[in-house]
Amino acid sequence: MQAPSTSTPLVNSTFLERYRNQMVRFFGKLEGCQGRTARVTSSDNGTIVVNLTHTQSSSLASVFEVCGRVNDDMSVTEVYITPCNGEFDFTVHDELVKLANQASLRELFV
Repeated sequence: MQAPSTSTPLVNSTFLERYRNQMVRFFGKLEGCQGRTARVTSSDNGTIVVNLTHTQSSSLASVFEVCGRVNDDMSVTEVYITPCNGEFDFTVHDELVKLANQASLRELFV
């Protein structure tokens, strides 16, 4: 599936509510799957429920980027998922997410 053409905010579980009914991106670790639903730990160690629409749960890598729409219940409906290979530093990434969501710096991350 082709990626959306507009820029999408980079978030963690803390910032999801700001983007209700909007597209977002986040990196996460797979915690578990049940049917078409995945439980993912985001960079701030919060849990985000991802409704899988295109990706089979059996094909998910342990770390991946999700691009999707935030639902009213704060779950995210997948548009696409990109697997990450190798090491990923969630602590450093979470600091980047915090910076990207500061009003005074947001334009640097678009």
